[in-house]
Amino acid sequence: RRRQLDDRPHRAWFIRDYLQNLGVEIKEWPASSPDLNPTEYSCDQLLLTVHARVTNTTTLDDLQQMLFEEWEAIPQ
Repeated sequence: RRRQLDDRPHRAWFIRDYLQNLGVEIKEWPASSPDLNPTEYSCDQLLLTVHARVTNTTTLDDLQQMLFEEWEAIPQ
């Protein structure tokens, strides 16, 4: 069967071969690797910083405010 470039696996094959022909080194990474997802790191940091601020008297409104403040404090 002739490979169609419309099919996702075949497009990935085509791109991989193209990059290899250019001499680009390709590294294998798991599809859901946290190394490729900066959101994972941001959410972990957000959780840790907010958790450190929570007390027995923290209300839901306080928690929401803390989340907003800590989110804004994350470096871009």
